[in-house]
Amino acid sequence: MKKPLLAAGITLALASCGADAPKQGESQTIALENVRLGDVVQDSLTPAQVEKISRIQATFAEVYPVSLAETITDFRRDQHPDQEIATWLTMAAAYEKYVASQPKTFRPEARKEVFSLLLTRSMMPAAQVIAKSRLMFLSAPEAETVLSLYDAVPHPIQVSPE
Repeated sequence: MKKPLLAAGITLALASCGADAPKQGESQTIALENVRLGDVVQDSLTPAQVEKISRIQATFAEVYPVSLAETITDFRRDQHPDQEIATWLTMAAAYEKYVASQPKTFRPEARKEVFSLLLTRSMMPAAQVIAKSRLMFLSAPEAETVLSLYDAVPHPIQVSPE
């Protein structure tokens, strides 16, 4: 599911590969135009998985307006959809908790920044997220609060050479 978000314009730290890549286990940021969506690898998802994906899609619809059908297809691209679903549910819980703590006038642009911070945090430690972020709508302390709500281990995207 993260790869389509990259296509939507979010450049993130990615696990490296290829001839010019850093050592095994190190991460690098790659240009968005160098990322290609993977093929659908899951024939289908279980009803329980689809229910969780529906919750994820509904939670992020205001900041990532993608249809439920497309979201389900994106999760079908994942080799390990349950792990990816768990990551996105953790992001959704953090997003909902932070947004609920804000006034009703909390700007849509700030909500998008919260989403971007959480998405990036799902792939790297909070300190790296803060160092790479160009905050426009949240203050650094607000961003730190957002990131503190996501407590799972980061999982960088694994990129395969073509």
